[in-house]
Amino acid sequence: DWDPASDSDGSGSCFLTMNQLGNTDVDAGAVQLTSPLLDLSGGGVEVRYDYYLNMNNPAGVDRLLVEISPNGAAGPWTQVALHGTDGGLAWRSHAITEADITTAGVSLTSAMALRFIANDSDPQSIVEAGLDAFRVVTTACCAGGGTTYCAPKTNACGVGALAFSGLPSASA
Repeated sequence: DWDPASDSDGSGSCFLTMNQLGNTDVDAGAVQLTSPLLDLSGGGVEVRYDYYLNMNNPAGVDRLLVEISPNGAAGPWTQVALHGTDGGLAWRSHAITEADITTAGVSLTSAMALRFIANDSDPQSIVEAGLDAFRVVTTACCAGGGTTYCAPKTNACGVGALAFSGLPSASA
C-alpha cells in the first residue's frame, strides 16, 4: 500500500497525489501545489506543514521540492526545502523559518507564494506525496511587567486555498 490511511491533522482532507487505491502515484514528471499570495512582509514568520512522501527508489532523484517566490506566481522561484527520504506510510512535519528564507537570498514581501513539487524522474518508480496542515505562524512580542516575551500565533489573515497544477490531486 502506498497511500496514507488518513490526513495528518484530523480535518478529513489533505492534498494527495491521486487519492485512489493502489499505485496511483506521480509518473514520468511532476505535479505541483501552489499557495495563494502570503503577506510575510511583517517578519517574524514561520511556514509550517505536514508532508507525506512514500517512495520505492529514495536513492534516485525523486523528491518533494519546496520553493518560494517574493513575487507570487511570477517568480523567480527559490528552493527553501527539499524532502528526498522515504517516510513510508507516515506523515512528517516541517517548518520553514524566516532565517531559511533570507539565507536562500529571498526578501520577505507582501506577495509571497510557496509551491510544492512532487517529482518522479527516470528511472520510473513509485512516488506518492501529500501536503496537510499548511499554516503561517507569526511571532508576537509583547512587553509585560518589565519583561518582553514572544509567543507564536497563527496568521490572523488566513492562508486561503492552495491551488494545484498537473494531473493527480484530490482530498482524502
